[in-house]
Amino acid sequence: MPKLLSRRQAGAQSLQALATMQSVPVRYALANIMIAGSIVAVAWGGWLIWVALAAIYATGGPLDEVLDESSIAAAPKARWFCNANLYFTLPLILLLVYVFVRFAAGAHFRFPAAVARLDQAPFLVWQQRSDFPAAALLVGSCYAMFGATVAHELTHRSGRLARFSARALLSLMWNTSFTIFHVQVHHRYVATNRDCATARRGEYILAFVVRTVVGQYREAYRCEVERLRALRRQPWTWHNRLLSGQLMSIAIVAVAAAGAGGMGVLALLAAALVGRTIHELVNYIQHYGLVRAEGALVAGHHSWDCHRPVSNAMYCDLPRHSEHHLFASKPHWELAPTQQAPLLPHGYLMMVLFALIPFLWRRTMGPCLADWDQRLASDAERAIILARGWEKLC
Repeated sequence: MPKLLSRRQAGAQSLQALATMQSVPVRYALANIMIAGSIVAVAWGGWLIWVALAAIYATGGPLDEVLDESSIAAAPKARWFCNANLYFTLPLILLLVYVFVRFAAGAHFRFPAAVARLDQAPFLVWQQRSDFPAAALLVGSCYAMFGATVAHELTHRSGRLARFSARALLSLMWNTSFTIFHVQVHHRYVATNRDCATARRGEYILAFVVRTVVGQYREAYRCEVERLRALRRQPWTWHNRLLSGQLMSIAIVAVAAAGAGGMGVLALLAAALVGRTIHELVNYIQHYGLVRAEGALVAGHHSWDCHRPVSNAMYCDLPRHSEHHLFASKPHWELAPTQQAPLLPHGYLMMVLFALIPFLWRRTMGPCLADWDQRLASDAERAIILARGWEKLC
């Protein structure tokens, strides 16, 4: 009898373990799986780079359009998996950077022999520079879609490891203003003219990228000067987080220059430019055309939500953007759709594609903005829209 009971207990434990495994939100591993695939693609070179690019953009684009968000269950309480998944991103991205710099340098790679022996496997081909533009696009896409979104999640955490990981991921794109500007300015002034990360109605997406990048650096520096003055410290010291972040970016490029020469530097700068641009293209669609009256509290209707399963998996639930602005410290897997939030009609990648083509963007977002003006905007917000003549841009 005791033996029978032990078997029953073992069976119950097995079922419980199976249920636990089924509750793990494996879809959140999609980003790191794609980074790992990109590492293999760049290391191998040739046609595999194009396959990895196609896989990322087809998954985030057409596939996202045909899947139903309602078929994806709410994220369970597998905190260990979700947290581990976030911290795996930095080492994977750094490995991707290594193989990309190695790919770009080819035979001119000159790291110490102890490191160089790691890449002497016979199936790796390092001399195929003809695919450099595709590799730069692939690596930059990984920076923006996966690295930056994980950094965004970790920016809202208080631990030293989280903040270091966030800054390291963003330093690859020279986006050292983000951890300062995003928390102290964007979340405070979102959907107002004081927030340079809120795209205005009728503003072309590439013009927005230039304006917001310049504005974010300017605002981050202002915030650091004010913080350091309050601490009675000089702004042009290593205590300035914007400047120390820039030093991280410079150090990464210096290491690449030492080991891979000019091609290594070119590789990092190209990927950084691609990554930062894509990152700001995504920022463009998150609050496009929305307004908030001065002094009004941030509400659910001041951010565009996106109910697409692949977008939420790839971007750490960033498309559930409205609740993130209401509860910034809430872990991404606990975010839920907000009833007050306006909805984007397509997934993130498709919306970015439409935004690059003005007539498609106006046709797509015009009805959405008209609905927002009529159904969700407050009287004060409608007055702002009328005063600026933005009602004609719907």
